[in-house]
This record gives sequence, C-alpha cells and structure tokens, in this order.
Amino acid sequence: MNEEKKNLREARQKNKLIRFQINSRIILGGTLIAISFISAYIISDTNNRMTTVWSATTDLAPGEIIEAGDVIESHVLLPNNASSYLDGSNSIVGSYVVRALGSSELIPAYALSTESGAHLRRIPISIPRSRVPTGIGSGSQIDIYGLPKDQLNSNFNLHKGLRSRALLINISVDAIDIEASKMGGDIGITILVPQELVAGFISSMTDFDFIVVKRI
Repeated sequence: MNEEKKNLREARQKNKLIRFQINSRIILGGTLIAISFISAYIISDTNNRMTTVWSATTDLAPGEIIEAGDVIESHVLLPNNASSYLDGSNSIVGSYVVRALGSSELIPAYALSTESGAHLRRIPISIPRSRVPTGIGSGSQIDIYGLPKDQLNSNFNLHKGLRSRALLINISVDAIDIEASKMGGDIGITILVPQELVAGFISSMTDFDFIVVKRI
C-alpha cells in the first residue's frame, strides 16, 4: 500500500514537472513572439522616420560649386531638425558653398546658395613644402603671408625696402596637389580669392615668396 502511494506521489510530481516545462516553453515562446512583433514595429517606425538628405563626400570650401561627385544621398534619422537639412530628392549640383563643409558631413540648408555672393576666383600657386603646414586640404581656411624675395642691384645692396606682410586673410583652399613635392618640387595649391583682390595678389608674386598659415 505504501509502495502504491509512493508511486502515485512520484507520478504526480512528474506530471507537475512536465506541465511546468510545457508552461515555461509556452511562456518563453509567447515572449519571443511578442519581442519579435515589438522589434518589427520599432524597425518599421524608425524606417518611416528616416530622412534622405545630402552629405559631402569630400571637404568643400566656401565659393566652390557643387559637382555630382562632391555629394551623396544619405538616409538618416532626423526626427526634430530634418527641415534644417537639404532634401535628398532635390538636386543641389551647381549650388555654391557658403560655409566650409567637412567630408561625410550632412549638408545644412544654410551652407549652400544658388548665387555666388563672394565672386571668388580660383588662383593656382606653388609653395615649397616647408612653407605649408600639415593637414592642409580642400576646404581648409588659410592666411597667406608674403616674404620679400632677395632682390640685389649691381652693387649687391638690397632695394625696395619690402617687409613681410599679410597678402590674403581668411581664404579657402579649393584643391591641393602634393604629388609634385614628393619628387622634390613645390606643392600646388588652388586658392579661392575674392575678385577685387585678384589683381593685387597676382602683382605681389614678383616681389614675394609665400608662406601659408592654417586657421584653427
């Protein structure tokens, strides 16, 4: 009799264990399903709030004209300030850069203009590598100073009385070519200069060597 009671208790405990395991699996399965639904909802809601805007593929300097390879469409989440950036569905090729942009930076609406207010001109110059600071690239803001060239008359006396001076302040680098300097040549730099300063700067080339100062 006692053996039968013992067997009955063991059978009941086994059934309880089985029911517990089944219930646990049901709860776990239900939880996973709920989590998958919630995740799907969150992903769907996030995708619905993704915005297509423009971002720069390279550093861009004020005065530059946007070309097709300078920008790319980016899908980002901008729930609060999407209106501050340029819609990726509208082309911005041909627009003028009015504020320096870094590579991969999202392009805010105020950084571009349909008109060039500064009337900038591209001027190529070459400068020894030792007179160009590291880190200079397209979009960098720089100053250019002039160092008087050693001009000697027939009596080997200095003339003209030139002194070092600032030639251009707070201008932008349009492009830079450092490949020539690797072969012992100068660094080629194309700078963006306001139209009214072009003539004066070009005339200074006969009297001055240049040194570049990078703005931080």
